[in-house]
Order: sequence, then structure tokens, then C-alpha cells
Amino acid sequence: MRKLSIYFISLTLLVLVAAGCSKAPTVEQEAATSAMAAATAAEAETYAAESMQKARSAQQAFEEEMKLQEGKFALLRKYDAATALAQEAKAAAEMAAQQAVENKNQMRQELAGMIQETRTLLTEAQGMLSTAPTGKGSTMDLQVMKSDLTAAGTTVDEAQALLDQDKLADGMAKVQAARTTILSVKTSVEQAIQMKAGARKSG
Repeated sequence: MRKLSIYFISLTLLVLVAAGCSKAPTVEQEAATSAMAAATAAEAETYAAESMQKARSAQQAFEEEMKLQEGKFALLRKYDAATALAQEAKAAAEMAAQQAVENKNQMRQELAGMIQETRTLLTEAQGMLSTAPTGKGSTMDLQVMKSDLTAAGTTVDEAQALLDQDKLADGMAKVQAARTTILSVKTSVEQAIQMKAGARKSG
């Protein structure tokens, strides 16, 4: 009877040890870390910010869960939740990296199109400015506007250089600034032409 009791006690202890000493998710952790690094290299922080934030949140939750388990007595540690969180972080990071590549390609195409469109606008504005009304009754400062268009042309060239360097966000900011300047000049010329035409009718 005594031997039977010892057997059951030993069996119970063995079950407790097996249940409590679950293995830390080292492989899953390394895979998640690698996926996060790949997402960072793909510039997911810039081109897939929302997905990257989800990945970082899952990674942080994993780290907190690991600290929680490591603070427990060895026999009481369970890594099921940590394993799931590591897998979640890996999947989210992989998604962020994929979206970053897709979004970056899309932005690259959009920037190239905007540069071409802005160059066309610049040519149109320069043509309009060359025929803008001058002399008595004209309030236009043609020299200032010519300087504005020249500066806008330089800015477009800078946007192209940034596109060539794959600095898409900076290039987008440049071309948008140039576009705003060009459209402002065009609007001013159009208004001056309309005012001149109105003055002629009145005269």
C-alpha cells in the first residue's frame, strides 16, 4: 500500500513538472524578431504605419507576457499565450512589410505621374505669363511671377531627383509645393486677363 502511495505521488509530481515546465517560445520569438527587422527594412513605419503599429503592439504584448511568466516559479510557467503573441507579431510584421512594398510602388507611380503633370502645368503657366496683360491698368508683377515659376521648376527637378533616390515622401512634398505655386500664378494671370477684358468692354 505504501509503495502504491509513493507511486501515485511520484506520478503526480511528474505530471506537475511536465505541465509547468513548458518550453519558452524561442523559435517563435526569433521568427518574430526577424520579421520585424524585415518590415523595418521595407520602411513599413512610413509606408504601412497602421500595420506596423499592430506588429509592434503584438511584440510588446509578447514581451510583457514573457516577463510575467519568467517571474513565476518554474513549475507554474505556461507559454501558450506568449507563443500565440509571438506568432501574431510575426504575421503582422510580414503583412506590414508586404503592404509597405505595395504602397511604396504605388506612391512611386503617383509621384512620377505628378511630376509629369506638374511639368505640363509649368509650361502652361509660362506660356500664359508671356501673354499676360501689362501696362496701364495691370496690377501684375510679372518679374515676381517669373521668379516664382523658375523656383517652381527647380523644385520639380528636386522632386525628380528624390524620386530617383527613392525618397518618395520628400519628393511628394516637393512636387506638391511646386504645384501650389504654379497654380497660384496661373490663377493670378487668368484673373488679370479677365479684368483686362472687362476694362476693354467698359471702355
